[in-house]
Amino acid sequence: LALLSSTRIALADWTPRAAALTDLPVLVAHGTGDQELAFHAGELLAEFARSGGARVTWYPFDGGHGLPLVVWRSLRKFVLAL
Repeated sequence: LALLSSTRIALADWTPRAAALTDLPVLVAHGTGDQELAFHAGELLAEFARSGGARVTWYPFDGGHGLPLVVWRSLRKFVLAL
């Protein structure tokens, strides 16, 4: 699962289902200067996935709400490792 510049939504719906994330490889990438979704929102998303037992790769990057080349490279590395 790749969550790129994302946040938690429908948390009340997802919380009872968090165990479904057990052992799932998850990449969470979020820009430190994101003006659309706060950086802290990305941190909370990564923490939620971890709390469900996901194997989270957290990738903060310099930038805003977007997918710069460094994120694409991180995604490629993540996928190839699978």
